[in-house]
Amino acid sequence: MINVLVLEDNGDKLNETSQVLLETGLVNHDSLESVGDVLSARKRLKTKQFDLLILDLSVPVRLGEHPHSDAGRTLLNDLLREEDMLMPRKIIGLTGYEDLLSDYAPDFQSNGIILVKYVPRSSSWHLPLVMQLKQIASWISAERSVEIPYQFYLGIVCALDVEFSAVQKLPWNFEEVKVPGDPTLYIKGSFNLNGTSMDVVAALCPRMGMSAAAITSSKLIVNFRPRILAMTGITGALRGQARLGDIIVAEECWDWGMGKWINKGDVPVFVPGPHHLSLDPTLYGEVQRLSRDKATLLKIAECSDGTSPDSSPRLLIGPVASGSAVISAQDMTEQIQAQHRKLIGIEMEAYGVYSAASEASHPRPRAIAIKAASDFADDQKDDNYRQFCASISAQTLRFLMERGVE
Repeated sequence: MINVLVLEDNGDKLNETSQVLLETGLVNHDSLESVGDVLSARKRLKTKQFDLLILDLSVPVRLGEHPHSDAGRTLLNDLLREEDMLMPRKIIGLTGYEDLLSDYAPDFQSNGIILVKYVPRSSSWHLPLVMQLKQIASWISAERSVEIPYQFYLGIVCALDVEFSAVQKLPWNFEEVKVPGDPTLYIKGSFNLNGTSMDVVAALCPRMGMSAAAITSSKLIVNFRPRILAMTGITGALRGQARLGDIIVAEECWDWGMGKWINKGDVPVFVPGPHHLSLDPTLYGEVQRLSRDKATLLKIAECSDGTSPDSSPRLLIGPVASGSAVISAQDMTEQIQAQHRKLIGIEMEAYGVYSAASEASHPRPRAIAIKAASDFADDQKDDNYRQFCASISAQTLRFLMERGVE
């Protein structure tokens, strides 16, 4: 819909103007606003970008005052001079006074603004308004049809220093890159894929958690437009579903804290109401193929730094729950596991990354979270395998990307 502001103090004229605008189908009641004095118009023009301003020439400067014949022209001049008001795409002067029309027409026309004579209960003045709306609609349609190209092949988001350092060690010739006005730490590199250099950018979140991951992911998407958005790092695993050192890819993820608390008697009970986001089918297929390539998985483990578990890492694809708190209590783990019987991992960021990708403007990246199980999500946590798991998750992403993903 086209956003329109009408500056008009005459109720009948305002109603007729509004009807003309609404009948085009290009404006609705939500996108149409009206004010009756210049000061109110100035306030709205400072806070909202309108597509069209319809300007009566003779209006009050303040509510309750008598109309001033030059108030509309004064507002127009202020719009052209002052930077604190947002200039609409189009402005139309609309007056029922013949003398104002002849006096101000040259001034308006010199600024590329049309001045229309309003005639009550006549359709003679409708066409200029309708034509201006159609022109604005054409501009908006053209802007939306412009294809914004992908700029980077891969974007990576990490929540912890140990995870970011593991990405930085990949043989992709990373170097720091700064985005003006953005305090986020970014590094940029590239790798070779069938003779073509594929650009990569990685970002470090300011802290753990879904909110920081979603915000950092969104900034990376806007600044670098990656085809694929990945998160690497460490995760908690579910005993019996995964082993320490296993690489876990989130087939689907959700916020395990989404829902509501209700009272059952005197006992508060949490009722989950999660929203699930899923891995892109093409990425799922590539991960599935890699999971069956035992030789490559062995090579990935050999390329990884740090103390490794005794068992050989596996690449697992399954449900992962995200939450805002570190889980180190078995009772809590069991409550989260009850939300999905096939749950294999619990961590703090994947849902934020998947959400940022799914809600991004076109062209959207495809998101994937690859994390390795550094502990079980219970009260027996330790940090022995954090470095290895951060490293093997980054190496898994490396080998996956260097194989080529459509």
